[in-house]
Amino acid sequence: MKPRVAFLGLGEAAARKLLRSIVVKGLTALMVESLRVAESQGLGRWCYDHLVDTLTGLDGAVVRGLLDGTVAHSVRRVAEMEAAASMRRICPPTRPAATTCCSG
Repeated sequence: MKPRVAFLGLGEAAARKLLRSIVVKGLTALMVESLRVAESQGLGRWCYDHLVDTLTGLDGAVVRGLLDGTVAHSVRRVAEMEAAASMRRICPPTRPAATTCCSG
């Protein structure tokens, strides 16, 4: 990708940095929590591999499909997230961070 100079309005650079931070840190937090619960179920390696496959396959069409699918199926998504939260409560992680399945 060729570098380019961007002239941003007042505050736009800070807003972009904050928005990027929300996405990256939020996504990372979801990955850590997913891996922690997966490890408690003996599925840590599978979950890690699934995350890698999913994230390396992302492009504009996949992102659009994820966003559109979430909106279109929001009622079902709520039920799925409630079930995931129940799993997290029933099977709390035994380690402070998800590192065993993906270290080294």
